[in-house]
Amino acid sequence: MNKLLHPLFGYPLAALQFLRSLTEIGSWLRQSPLPGPHTIPEDFFGVNVAPAEDPAIDDYIIARLKELGVDDVRMDFCYDSLDAPAERLLERLLDADFRVLLDVFPPLSEAEALSTEPEAQERWRQFLDHVFQRYSDRISLFEIGNTPNRGRWSGFSSRTFLVAWDIALDRATAAGVTLAGANVS
Repeated sequence: MNKLLHPLFGYPLAALQFLRSLTEIGSWLRQSPLPGPHTIPEDFFGVNVAPAEDPAIDDYIIARLKELGVDDVRMDFCYDSLDAPAERLLERLLDADFRVLLDVFPPLSEAEALSTEPEAQERWRQFLDHVFQRYSDRISLFEIGNTPNRGRWSGFSSRTFLVAWDIALDRATAAGVTLAGANVS
């Protein structure tokens, strides 16, 4: 029998690799926890905003962003965001000339159903068409979010995420918008 194929042959190699890893810990510990001299691009999306029921909070959010000199924001947007506080805040941000990365995704139950229910796929398609048509000329970038590694709260499995992505890519291409994902921000 070839020694390289024998199952027991892998254990000594794994042990050797583990020991090599231990020797590198010292160099990891010597790394400073402080950030180095990095340049952050002006259009870096690092600030996430979320709506509140009270419209006065929109004023507060916009005032703080302007005070900080932040021009680029990220915002989650789901089916229930339409005609709700999230859309109100989105409109306010766009009217105030913020560049918005809009993270679009279906609700939990809809995400879970995407790979098996054509009706869920059609609702996702219609949501995307509506959002892309309504905001295509005002949103900097659309993102498909809630990746499978967050399946407990996103509802996505690897399969359902791929279905969501495939539909979103098709609709984004048809609408001529830029689609990013998954969760690039």
